[in-house]
Amino acid sequence: MRCMKCGEELPERARFCPECGAPVEEVPAPKKLEEPLEPMGLGAVPLVPVAPPPRATRIRPHGERARVGADPLVGPRRHASVYTPPVGSWDEPRASEDEPAPQGGGEAAKDEGGHGNGGTERGEAPRSGDAPDDRRAHDDLPEVADRTSVLDSAATAAATAGGRVSSAISSLNRRHVTIAVGAIAALVVVAFLAWVATSWLGPFVDRSVQPNVVEEPVDGQDEGQDEGQDEESPSAAVAEGGPEVRTSLADYSWEELSQISALVAEADNDAAAIDIAAYYNLCDEDGTLSADDTKDLELSDGTVVPMAVAGLRHDERSDGSGAAGITFVARGSVGSQPMNALAQTEGGWEGSTLRAWVNEGLLALMPTDLADLLVAVDKTTNPVAGSGSTEQVVTSDRVWVPSYSEIVGEVVAGNKRAGVYESEGDQYRLFADMGVTSAEGAPQIALASGEYWWERSPEQTNANWFMCVSPDGDTGYGHRPATPDAVVIGFCL
Repeated sequence: MRCMKCGEELPERARFCPECGAPVEEVPAPKKLEEPLEPMGLGAVPLVPVAPPPRATRIRPHGERARVGADPLVGPRRHASVYTPPVGSWDEPRASEDEPAPQGGGEAAKDEGGHGNGGTERGEAPRSGDAPDDRRAHDDLPEVADRTSVLDSAATAAATAGGRVSSAISSLNRRHVTIAVGAIAALVVVAFLAWVATSWLGPFVDRSVQPNVVEEPVDGQDEGQDEGQDEESPSAAVAEGGPEVRTSLADYSWEELSQISALVAEADNDAAAIDIAAYYNLCDEDGTLSADDTKDLELSDGTVVPMAVAGLRHDERSDGSGAAGITFVARGSVGSQPMNALAQTEGGWEGSTLRAWVNEGLLALMPTDLADLLVAVDKTTNPVAGSGSTEQVVTSDRVWVPSYSEIVGEVVAGNKRAGVYESEGDQYRLFADMGVTSAEGAPQIALASGEYWWERSPEQTNANWFMCVSPDGDTGYGHRPATPDAVVIGFCL
């Protein structure tokens, strides 16, 4: 057989032309493995390196070997570059396979040291009769092809095994999902059956427990409203014009407090009034008042007096329109004045110079935005002892000082005024919550300045005195009317 490219006679079973290196067309097919490789186990398909395909190597002619330099000690030198044969050297076919190849002689057959190159390098053209050497040079090619086929078969087998593993895992996951769904469904069914068994229609319910029965609303009562509950709630009253809710008394303006006082005054009853005041943080839920929750009253002369809520719907308006919403009492003195500068008890509170001062001179010192909001209320005062009159006097005042009974409440047995003193008004809730009584002194209402302060009540056991509170809180003290004592005022909005 001859080479299809150069026409050179090919040795038996040669796969490449020894002259030009061209591959022979009839390349034997790679052998197939009789049995596939065992997979590397379940899991991922292993990475199998694939050998590169066989590469043709250009063979230098025998006559050119001498041109390659060789070291006599380490053997022939191999150059990195590919040697290019002379033109026409590949186109001269030999006469026959048995024709001896020319022997390199002279300088061409010797290496640099003058020694002959007695071996055949890999890739050199063989001499005549060197067919076995040719086979040794190219016997590795079929092995490469065979290894490639083996590796391809191994990769195919491993991929097949991986597919089977993936299919098995998917089947296993579906089985787990089916089991989980079945378990959840069973739990739902069991829970439903348990609920039915213990519900009102179930066989295990306790029949002794009766369900709540919704009663029909009573006439005049809205549906869903408890019996005894006020028809109008604080929120409904607030929606009709109340101010914004603030944290404490001091945070409100006098105008806002006047609006709240109007809402309290218009409440249907005292309980509803307390609800409104508590909604605006002016008292506790049960109506309890605090002496520490105050709002400063600033007078034009520089005096600052803390004012506290003393009562809700306590005083009656002088115009007959009902109770004033909120009453305030000072927790300090607005100044010092005599009860009567004329040094007389005649005329009592009604004819005193102190009453004229608080309703005229003091009123002029108040801020205009407050003075215009004050509501005149009726104040009841006993007649002066020994005056021959037993009739109480009612005055209309915008500003006033408290009476003895408004501070201590009912006069108890054992008090020297019991049976003689007639009440000049009910006790304010503030003093009641502070624990003030007629049975003993009340240091909790004593002034921090250590002054006596006036009550508008004439002393019923002494015709020459008006009553006052001592520096230690004794509410039953008496002073002559010309004495300049501290003035603790009250007013209504």
